[in-house]
Amino acid sequence: MEKWVIAAKRADFNQIGQQFHIDPVIARLIRNRDVIGEDKIREYLSGTVQELPSPWLMKDMEKAVDILEKKISQKAKVRIIGDYDIDGVTSTYILMKGLARIGADVDTYIPDRVADGYGIHAHLIERAETDRIDTIVTCDNGIAAAAEIQMAKDKGMTVIITDHHEVPYREEKGERQMVLPPADAILNPKQYDCPYPNKNLCGAVVAFKYIAALYERFGVPAEELEDYYELAAIATVGDVMDLQGENRILVKEGLCRLKNTKNQGLQELIRANSLEDAKITAYHIGFVLGPCINASGRLDTATRSLALLNAKTKEEAARLAGIHVGKTVIIAFVINGALCGLAGAMAAAYCGGANQDLGTTYFLPSVAAAFVGGTNAAGGKSSVVGVSIGALMMTLMSTFLNAAKLDVGVQRLIQGVFLVFLLVVAVSDASKKK
Repeated sequence: MEKWVIAAKRADFNQIGQQFHIDPVIARLIRNRDVIGEDKIREYLSGTVQELPSPWLMKDMEKAVDILEKKISQKAKVRIIGDYDIDGVTSTYILMKGLARIGADVDTYIPDRVADGYGIHAHLIERAETDRIDTIVTCDNGIAAAAEIQMAKDKGMTVIITDHHEVPYREEKGERQMVLPPADAILNPKQYDCPYPNKNLCGAVVAFKYIAALYERFGVPAEELEDYYELAAIATVGDVMDLQGENRILVKEGLCRLKNTKNQGLQELIRANSLEDAKITAYHIGFVLGPCINASGRLDTATRSLALLNAKTKEEAARLAGIHVGKTVIIAFVINGALCGLAGAMAAAYCGGANQDLGTTYFLPSVAAAFVGGTNAAGGKSSVVGVSIGALMMTLMSTFLNAAKLDVGVQRLIQGVFLVFLLVVAVSDASKKK
């Protein structure tokens, strides 16, 4: 049996509470997150964007800026190759908007989850060659693509990697040696010799730091960087980064601006999810807005999410936002089906597989169980083979609760009670047929 231990790190919590005007319990939580010292505690509680580390601290930043400065002056064609998840889409948008602002001839390609797979591949290099691309800039990928980067170099292309994933390595005499791709510049704070203080950035924030350095080089007003805070916040929460230090500051600033965002796509996505009058929190990014951006890459193509962020008119943004919410409902249906199937599996375990329908359905994996005809967790027959009544009821309930703008905690409580109800009905149904 596992033994659980409550973290009990020591500090003078009453003194910290008095100094920073917080409850001692909050002081204890901060200490348990290894935030130690007056400066770190103050940054954790009230850090500002003025305290963000300089982008020039990142290894290869000056080299990467020099390269693009030269390419822009030569009017060379630049292609951004991103990724199909929330971090990849937002980092692609940040780079695309930022490079266009300083005059780059830039386009984008986000790999298809099924047709292309993750990251940069040989056929994408060949396509870039066909399109006469001079420079490739990756975002949220590339650090592990040594062979593909070498292929691009062999074809005469310049490659700049912006990524945040772990750097590949090999063991030599008991020590880890980085295995870096042969790119012209690599922006990744996880490089062992990178002096940038925050190693836990998401891909979008790495892209943001690159644009910040480029804006400084090209004399773009620093105030224009504020347009990227909300995207950095969405990617940081959506990619589940630690909310400490720089990440915490960016998320706080992004949340403050998200309600009044200038981005047409985000405006309509907020409206489509009935959040116009809500106080938008990290929860809404992680479980409402973020899944809408992710849904496009999972069910169709992530280029639709990029198009949403890049929408120029309210009408276009509203149409794309509606599509994204629809795709999210489909994913919610699958997840709720899995929950209902799990309830059914628990009922079957309790009752030992009471009859043929029950056993056939409940002995399947939980996701599949929710979509098979026969007795299901809702206690009845599926009205159409392939549709779970329980999943449909859960999905409709989620939609109505969200539309009703109830407190998030109340919504979760109602859904939890309903799921328990499904389980009770399933057990009762199975017991009668046992």
